Amino acid sequence: MTAASEAPVALNAWIHIGTNDLVTIYIDKSEMGQSILTGLAMIAADELDCDWKKVRTEFAPADKAYINPQFGVQGTGGSSGTPTSWGPLRKASATARALLLEAAAQKWGVNTSECRAENSAILHASSKRRLSYGSLVEAAAKLPVPQDVPLKEPSQYHLIGKATKRLDTPDKVNGSAQYGIDVRLPGMAYAVVARCPVFGGKVASFDATKAKAVPGVKNVLQISNGCRCRCRQHMDGDAGQAGARCEMGRRPERERHQRRHRQNACRSSRHWARGGFARKEGDVDAGLAGAVSKIEALYEVPYLAHATMEPQNCTADVHADRCDVWAPRKIRRAPNPLPRRSPGWTLKPCSCTPLFSVADLDAALKSILSAKRWKSRRQLERRSN
Repeated sequence: MTAASEAPVALNAWIHIGTNDLVTIYIDKSEMGQSILTGLAMIAADELDCDWKKVRTEFAPADKAYINPQFGVQGTGGSSGTPTSWGPLRKASATARALLLEAAAQKWGVNTSECRAENSAILHASSKRRLSYGSLVEAAAKLPVPQDVPLKEPSQYHLIGKATKRLDTPDKVNGSAQYGIDVRLPGMAYAVVARCPVFGGKVASFDATKAKAVPGVKNVLQISNGCRCRCRQHMDGDAGQAGARCEMGRRPERERHQRRHRQNACRSSRHWARGGFARKEGDVDAGLAGAVSKIEALYEVPYLAHATMEPQNCTADVHADRCDVWAPRKIRRAPNPLPRRSPGWTLKPCSCTPLFSVADLDAALKSILSAKRWKSRRQLERRSN
């Protein structure tokens, strides 16, 4: 989302306010189309009593303050977004409001009980004086943080529970919203991965001669369960991957396991097909029985934990002293520990910039390890087929 034009002042991990009155709310969950960005912003803005038109959002960085208590990590999943952020966001917003009230009361020399927050301003009823949040935030940030601030009663909500337009819709419509696959950095190379289609499969033979001859392909490497093609742009990698001769070793026990899994899935789908009706119009059975011709089709997709709406991807910029990662991940944690398992390589501090949509930890790690193995400080975006 668009950040405030002036550097905002942090009142806590979630609420930052600029002297221009723009309120930046840090969203600690990943936005994957479920509208959690707007929902959490509404919770915070309501408790803060700020002007909804002056609200901006930023994805929260990796930090212990945003750990999801349900999982013990900073992550999104299991329909836990709103329930696990409801309390922390309301407390953070109420605390910020209390700081602003105290700052205004001290400036006017009155008791905070004589003041109230309303529409991004503190009002003093008897004198009808008014101070905006932006004019108070610097003083508020210097005050001691109050404890156990009372929260609003449901009857006081003015945003929560109301139909509200999504904050991210304009950016998604005009193309400014950044997904993982949108990241572009100077000198960036790409990596396209071909993997064994069977769980646990390994590479039996590998020949990259033809792949390396494809224009734009810079290198092709064998990995334990496939091959990885490094190139100047996506289409070069697709062509290079097609040219690589990568024979996968057969593992009969794994193939048997995969066949059993497919059979179980088919049985399960037939069982759930007998579920209840959400809506019924006409007589489908009679219509099918009298049909002149019938078309039947069975659709199957590979076993996937999540079918993401963009190719699973990640961009990694590996330097001698640090690693910068851009990834649309559900788990918002810098992928530090696992790359350190790479022999002969100790990774320095690793930052992770969260983006729209979702990818996985494996994509992030593969990009980092690809950059390291190719001994390049260039960024690599990894796409998995």
